[in-house]
Amino acid sequence: MQNFFIQSFTSLLISLILLNGCANAENLINKSSESDIIVCSKIQNQEIKDTCLNAIAKGRKDISICSNLQSQSLKDDCHFYMAKKKQDISICENIQKENWKESCYGIVAQQKRDIAICNKIKNNAIKDLCYVDLAIEKQDVSICDKEVKNAKDDCYNRLAHLKGDISICGFIRDYKKDVCYEDLAKEMQDYTFCDKIQSEISKISCFHTIATKRQDTNICLMIQSNEGKNHCYYSVAVAKQDIAMCDKIQDVYENCYFNASAGKEECVQYTYKKYQCQSNIGKLKQDAAICENIPNSYPYDKDDCYSEVAKAKNDIAMCRKIKTPEFYNKCRSFIATAKQDSDICYSVLDGVVRDKCYIDIGKAKQDISICDNVYFQNNKDTCYFSVAKAKQDPSACQFVKDQSTKGDCYKEVAILKSEIDICKNIQEQDAKEYCYLKVAQRKEDPSICNHIDNQKLKDNCYGVVVVSKQAHSTCKNFMNESEKSKCIKEFEGMHILID
Repeated sequence: MQNFFIQSFTSLLISLILLNGCANAENLINKSSESDIIVCSKIQNQEIKDTCLNAIAKGRKDISICSNLQSQSLKDDCHFYMAKKKQDISICENIQKENWKESCYGIVAQQKRDIAICNKIKNNAIKDLCYVDLAIEKQDVSICDKEVKNAKDDCYNRLAHLKGDISICGFIRDYKKDVCYEDLAKEMQDYTFCDKIQSEISKISCFHTIATKRQDTNICLMIQSNEGKNHCYYSVAVAKQDIAMCDKIQDVYENCYFNASAGKEECVQYTYKKYQCQSNIGKLKQDAAICENIPNSYPYDKDDCYSEVAKAKNDIAMCRKIKTPEFYNKCRSFIATAKQDSDICYSVLDGVVRDKCYIDIGKAKQDISICDNVYFQNNKDTCYFSVAKAKQDPSACQFVKDQSTKGDCYKEVAILKSEIDICKNIQEQDAKEYCYLKVAQRKEDPSICNHIDNQKLKDNCYGVVVVSKQAHSTCKNFMNESEKSKCIKEFEGMHILID
């Protein structure tokens, strides 16, 4: 009896809000504790108000609220959600938009594993999707054969992967058959399936991937093209961290140019992949001796190797072996940050990389004085901003010169600390009010919205607070992170007009 009274009271309250505005409704609620519905009632923009109420409907799984929404699209969205959650096809009948209604049938059909529901769908594409989903749900290839009209290949492909049955790929037409064979061969790491593939490029990719996963160069021998074979050797060598295997690579390229002083054309041979292979293995094994053995005529591979080994070992002395400026600068900057030693940043030659070095260390040490070493003003502002956020200290924002960045600095710190007084430091009015909105959303406190003068922004503020509260309340009990994420997205996808 008590539950019936509460439901009746809620329905009455919603009707009062929508028909008579918020004044009468507020008299029915104890003003010391505003309900979410009363918060929605304060919203003047009808679309945002409907969105706000839609969030409450979803959070409470209260279908009675859906009918009171004025926006037809939101009303349909609300009924769609309820049908899915309650697994009730009769709720789909309330949806006006035909495609949504038929998609609703498809969702419930899959949930109930009832193929008869698919027959209610008139749109051929949606009906096919319904049958395909059921074929997958039931792992029944006969549904692909008998019911699906224009999506048979997709049905066979998905079912072949689900069952790990490559024979189902044989039912697929055209190039999609190759895709099915290749994907399944890679999943099962069975290179014998690669021979079924007609496309030469896909066949090479198939052998290459399986050889790498199984670390078996014998599979590379099945590749006909020399280029494909060399790529395969390269990948297996790196996967096994076997430096000797790099010698199998025979990728010789010839670069010819006209030597004016000699009065003739001259050619130089390169073996890029071989030394790239050695470089990558040197990096993986953190072995500088391997880097040393790479010829000086391949400076990129040699210096990349030294750089990564130096960074892995925090060895600043090894950076001195590097000749290429790009790798030299990044090597010293990385180690300076790792050691949190800003003195090393000074030796970085590139101004932008040097500034980033100071910024990263300033942020890590939460030391604003390090920002004084930054040369470019926009980077200096970034440094102050980063330290302010890291320390959650709004006083650091005052040193930012660019007004827009300064406003963002105060806003981010205000959100982190959940303190609206920090927003008052922002000069630009719209930015200040947006700061109030974000703090209200974080604290889930609608009273903060009263600081906003812009009516549209205030409406959005009330809306996002309610949506945020309903999302957290509804989704908090999901143990599986993937399911929790899906739940939250159902609320985030609602039509509040910010972010």
